[in-house]
Amino acid sequence: MKKGICWSTLPPEMGVAERFVLAAKAGFQAIEPSVELEGSGGLIRYDSSEADLKQALKMARDNGLTYCSLMGGGVHQRTYPIVDDDAAVRQKGLDSVRRLLEIAATLETGALLFVPHWVGDKVRYDRCYERTLETMRKLAPEAERLGVTLAIENVWNKFLLSPIEFARIIDEVGSPAVQAYFDVGNVLVWGYPHHWIEILGKRICRVHVKDFRTDINNAYGFAQLLNGSVNWPAVMRALRGIGYDGWVTAEVGRYAHFPIESTYDTSTAMDRIFALR
Repeated sequence: MKKGICWSTLPPEMGVAERFVLAAKAGFQAIEPSVELEGSGGLIRYDSSEADLKQALKMARDNGLTYCSLMGGGVHQRTYPIVDDDAAVRQKGLDSVRRLLEIAATLETGALLFVPHWVGDKVRYDRCYERTLETMRKLAPEAERLGVTLAIENVWNKFLLSPIEFARIIDEVGSPAVQAYFDVGNVLVWGYPHHWIEILGKRICRVHVKDFRTDINNAYGFAQLLNGSVNWPAVMRALRGIGYDGWVTAEVGRYAHFPIESTYDTSTAMDRIFALR
């Protein structure tokens, strides 16, 4: 399996060039950047020019790195959710995802992490499902043309709460360009990661790793790798059982006072997890 790290997991107080160097020295092979808002000054922005993106790609390559995926779930999706009751809002959301697909293609990531949106008291669950399915069917041909997989992630959005439903929506889209981005730590609050992996099977195109303490069982329960309740041997057996050998990306917090050491420790923990049989 190949080892990646989220850009947000690297120490933000370091310069951009220093973060690339740190990731490479710590043993990571790729970065997963987030798309930030226009004018933010971030590495990858919604309004990044073609030249900006090519420079970001060069910076990664100069350090022996690549981009394993693009985290695009939150840029405009909270403002323009694709599940909104207003058709005009849904269209703006659709257009924003099209832009993210273009960015992902330029960065040669191969995948765009996508979060459909949050089920709430405004938009009913079944309508959220129907509108997500409709949008994915519209976007799938464009994703195929660009060579980017729309990777739907399981997050705490009160949506796709079982692996059966997760598998179903992917199958109903019916495109190789729409797959699952499976987050190991996100499911412990309501399920078992190895079960999800076995059920989703070949639909999984990317994996996020973080740990989670079920004795806390809320947002404060997220933990550094090997410091939570994830059954890592079972997770690795399940991944190998479905033949997964792709990108596994760390999405964890940083030590409060030793953020550089945190990066190295995350890499070491991933090596130990990968070695499990």
